Amino acid sequence: MGIVHALSVLPEERRSGAARALMVGMARIAPERDRIRIELFVEEGRPALFFYERIGMRDLHHRHMRLEGEALERLAHGIFDVA
Repeated sequence: MGIVHALSVLPEERRSGAARALMVGMARIAPERDRIRIELFVEEGRPALFFYERIGMRDLHHRHMRLEGEALERLAHGIFDVA
């Protein structure tokens, strides 16, 4: 099992592509380490929630987000819907 306790981007770095780079990196590393999904919890009201949804994560229950399967593979190859 792998756990990321906290993932954040400094406010001055938001909208710079930093979050995309972090998530793409995690998506690429996951299968190398025999991980089949990425899960995280998003604090209520965080703008990052919309970002996670646009890259293919789905809300399992009350901001418990999961990325797996084809969505994980697309992100690992840098393919996502983020504008």
